[in-house]
Amino acid sequence: MTSKLVVNTIESDTGISSVSFASSISMSSTSKFFFSAAGVDIGADTNINRPASGVLGFNINSSEKVRIDSSGRMLLGTTTEGGTGADNLTIATSGATGITVRSGTSSNGNLFFSDGTSGADEYRGVVQYNHTGNFLRFYTNGAEKLRITSDGFLGISTASVLAPFHAFNATNNTIARLESGDATCRLQLVDSAGMGFVAVSGDNLILANTSSITERLRITSTGQLLFGTSSASNRFKNGNGNGATPKFQFETANVDEQNDISLTYGRNNAFGAEIILAKHRAATVGGHTVVQSGDRLGGINFAGADGTHFHPAALIQARVDGTPGTGDMPGRLEFLTTADGAATPSVRMTIKSDGNITSNGNLSVNNLPGRNLIINGAMQIAQRATSYQGVHNSSSTYYKTVDRMFRADALINANNSTFQHALTSSDTGPWEEGFRYSLMIRSEYQGSVNSSRFISFAYRMEAQDIATSGWNYNSSSSYITLSYWVNSSVSQNYYGHIRTTDGTNYQYPFETGTLSANTWTKITKTIPGNSNLTINNDNGEGLRIDLSPYYGTDFTNNSVTLNAWGTQSNSAKTPDQTSTIFTSNQATIEFTGLQLEVGSIATPFDHQKISDELARCMRYYEKQSVSDGNGGYATVCMGYRASSTRVVIQPVFRVHKRATNATFEFNGPMRLYYQNNNAEQTINSWSAFQNSQFGTHGGYKVLDQSSGVGGANGYTFRMEGSGNTGAYIAFESELM
Repeated sequence: MTSKLVVNTIESDTGISSVSFASSISMSSTSKFFFSAAGVDIGADTNINRPASGVLGFNINSSEKVRIDSSGRMLLGTTTEGGTGADNLTIATSGATGITVRSGTSSNGNLFFSDGTSGADEYRGVVQYNHTGNFLRFYTNGAEKLRITSDGFLGISTASVLAPFHAFNATNNTIARLESGDATCRLQLVDSAGMGFVAVSGDNLILANTSSITERLRITSTGQLLFGTSSASNRFKNGNGNGATPKFQFETANVDEQNDISLTYGRNNAFGAEIILAKHRAATVGGHTVVQSGDRLGGINFAGADGTHFHPAALIQARVDGTPGTGDMPGRLEFLTTADGAATPSVRMTIKSDGNITSNGNLSVNNLPGRNLIINGAMQIAQRATSYQGVHNSSSTYYKTVDRMFRADALINANNSTFQHALTSSDTGPWEEGFRYSLMIRSEYQGSVNSSRFISFAYRMEAQDIATSGWNYNSSSSYITLSYWVNSSVSQNYYGHIRTTDGTNYQYPFETGTLSANTWTKITKTIPGNSNLTINNDNGEGLRIDLSPYYGTDFTNNSVTLNAWGTQSNSAKTPDQTSTIFTSNQATIEFTGLQLEVGSIATPFDHQKISDELARCMRYYEKQSVSDGNGGYATVCMGYRASSTRVVIQPVFRVHKRATNATFEFNGPMRLYYQNNNAEQTINSWSAFQNSQFGTHGGYKVLDQSSGVGGANGYTFRMEGSGNTGAYIAFESELM
């Protein structure tokens, strides 16, 4: 039988205000203590009740504060359990909610997560606050994985937190991962002055700054590094003219000129910043497969936009220049430029592995003395005369005014052309470039034109000067450049040509274009080599420049192709020419600044000192003269009396001549002096120059008279000038 004590109501009006027990109420294991719905009052406002079947409630201040439901869940401040799987303890209030874990100042406060009662399973997860170090740490799988230090630093998988965020992973390369469901995943970095972004978009890594997210750098999915642009395309042409997409691209816009790329090396030693361009022949990164002779090791390409692509204008590149060996890498440095109208650059200069510099026919160095292959191109020297009129009829009239300038004409009479050493005007382009003299040709009115008439002006050049110039005249990619100033009194198109005179003669005709009357114009012609050219390495004529003002139709043909090499023909020097300068009374044409140089660029004129230019001219013509205005005598040349009919003169050349057996001419009286009695004999004319033996530096000349050479053998002979008679002796070794 089960005994029960059931108390339904204790009425207060019975006079019993409380029930007390002398001792505690004891119940066996099978005994039960039952509460009615009203519960058991503990105090005026506190009771234990049974709000529902299987539920125990604790009321304080007439309000339920704690409930244990039929499932054994405890509810604090609420009658509603939490979510499934997380509702064993539910705490709720209308205000702040919290749990306090209070421990000693030198102890730990812990919140444990366990799946066992012993061993490692007892404390698998821990949230622990260390009061000694004032840090919070989190354990998973029985080990610390995260720590927040007293400074607020966050350490992941490390107990030594060295930065506000410090993550460590001993076995995996990925330390942190940020993932966005949007098209771009962005990490924002902010300081007191501004902000920046690191972002990933479509496999592209992006760096940006400013609040407007202005992109500054991008690494594309293909490994390209881009500065100042977000899209690299096939906009570049390499040295072969093929499209190329660079791995590194830097672009700026709307900025002033500046040093866009700068490498600075700071250290107290002799070293400086360095860029290394290297090559191997392995197909994989990190290889060392040996390179081969001719391999391109690297280059710097200078390109300009043509409206569609960037095309190379110039290139500096390095190549292997020999057979490599262990610790041995012979190299050469090449400099290339792209000619006007060409698509790809050509090699202009090479520094070879042995240190020699070759131009490949294309070396032009501004202001380097001696680059002009023309002697007296500034028209400074005129040893013979300043003016000459007449038709040439012998070799003695080919050179008459400006040194080294060959003249010839075929006109009507002796007074139809004038060659003159003239002065340039001070308000002209040539004057501004330092030219004070010109060669002026004046054609007198002819009345009618004859097909055989011409006015010729040419420059003849020794073959060895061309052969040793560095011009690879057999290569079409090797050039010489002709430049000169010209001024015509009539508006006309003029022609000229360059021709070789060794072997099979070839010519390269060209035109000036129509010149404005009385206007100085600078003409520039760049001329390639040709495989048909032959130029001997000797002191004979190898190249001729013809700038003739007029040729009649006996010498011209409209079938002539301009700006191209072709077989030379005296009947087809140029296309048919306009005769305006020939038929116009007193029409003139002037030339100065004549320069021929190796390379494809017309550099500023190679001005020479007058003394140096004179010495160069004297290789071809040397004049020894005297002009004594005081009426005295001065010696021009010495010699001796060989017999009563013969005098031997013994000149010494001031400059070595081009060739032996130079021609000889003189002007003025010749006097014989008798050493024993100071007697003298004047001989004003000689019947013959019998023979001579001139070397390149001097020799002798035998002068014969029928009689009248007085005095004893061996007495001194002098050729003298008296007063201002202009006595001279001259030696000529020109190219004819």
